[in-house]
Amino acid sequence: MTAPLAPALMARNVGDGSGSVRLSWNLPAGATGIKVYRGTATAPTVQLGATLGAVSLTYDSTATLATRYFYRIKATNADGDSAYSNEVSVHPATTKAEPAPDEGNLHIRRFGYGQFGRRR
Repeated sequence: MTAPLAPALMARNVGDGSGSVRLSWNLPAGATGIKVYRGTATAPTVQLGATLGAVSLTYDSTATLATRYFYRIKATNADGDSAYSNEVSVHPATTKAEPAPDEGNLHIRRFGYGQFGRRR
């Protein structure tokens, strides 16, 4: 067995007024746990809490409103840790805000049965 590959991380505000952040990923083959890293600057290296089990979703309910956080994760198993995942940044808010158009995010919206629109 070898250390697992790095997972791809996704994050968003929960949008329920709590300021919580939802983190999700695809669990790589052979991974038995996930380590979450959070910081207020890019490339965080401080682990947030204990190593999680073989899950693909967690919530950060310790985030403070009006603070931008940077997250990345590592998959782990008995042979070691993966490389860091991609980094995501989230600004916890009391409402779910749509990103500004200039951020280059792709938005898919459903207009009716089987019809989809695309906007950059």
